[in-house]
Amino acid sequence: MSKNEQFSISNSNIIALWQLILLTHRHEEIEVRSAVEIAMNSGLMGGSLPVNQGLKLGQYCKVLEINDSFLQSSQYCKNELLRYCTEDEPNVFVFREILQRFTSFQNLEWLLFYSEDPELFKIYIPSEWIELLENAVLFDFEDIDVRDWWAKIFNRYQNYKEGQKLEIGRVAEKLTYEHEKQRLEFDQLDNGHSYVKWASLISDRYGYDILSIRGKALQQSFGEKDSIHIEVKCSVSDNETNFRFYVTSNEWNVATTMIDSYYFYCWTSANKETESAIGPYVIPALHLKSHIPTNNGAICEWSECRFILDLNKFSIINGITPETRFN
Repeated sequence: MSKNEQFSISNSNIIALWQLILLTHRHEEIEVRSAVEIAMNSGLMGGSLPVNQGLKLGQYCKVLEINDSFLQSSQYCKNELLRYCTEDEPNVFVFREILQRFTSFQNLEWLLFYSEDPELFKIYIPSEWIELLENAVLFDFEDIDVRDWWAKIFNRYQNYKEGQKLEIGRVAEKLTYEHEKQRLEFDQLDNGHSYVKWASLISDRYGYDILSIRGKALQQSFGEKDSIHIEVKCSVSDNETNFRFYVTSNEWNVATTMIDSYYFYCWTSANKETESAIGPYVIPALHLKSHIPTNNGAICEWSECRFILDLNKFSIINGITPETRFN
């Protein structure tokens, strides 16, 4: 399952996961089948412990691993979680650690409304999460451990999201690099690789990601081998009619120095696991020029602006259709 997909979690799933972690702690080697059977026969929750869901949760959070049909604790689990899972009954620390790990992998929009007023905060939290947080005693904001727990959530969440954005961005840049080489080969320009450079791998100071040439598709009134400069934009969303991307002032300052040769290549449905996406839709920087903000004051200047565009109004060059995926 992709980290971009939502995965359900419940108190019973956490208890099932705790039981499986406990078994890996008590047995150097235990087969998955045996661990599942022992957990199911533990008598917890009246014999209805959702062990399979607990196992899936453990794998999703990279807490448990399966190697050659044996169940094992991950390195993260050994370093951070096992110390809380040595007792015969799950405790508040087990719940907190598993919730913290799970939350760092999820896009939980209600985190935006965090407040140390529990009743105000609960207005924005889904009911199933209220129960989870209450079981972990995480609404007691006078407790320093609780405040630290929430601080770690936001730190991990930010780091994870930033990492995701970087990984997705690299996928789109790689697809653009391969696309440009294929495009020039399609135009029968030999040694396409000598014309296409992945600039952002060398430095992030250029103000664009890929250096290429026009070829036939972008020739217009220029020469086939005249340079073009490509800034790559991508989204995991498949919404082509409301594609959102940001342009920084640094990118635009570079674009204005080469406005006729600067392009935005946009990709939708980006997936880092399969390294695939749909596109590229090609947007000339010149097309955006009239929409870029200007600095009208001595004490204020823009640093980033957001565009929301219908990509269907732009070309996918060289007859490559929107359904085409580069894998």
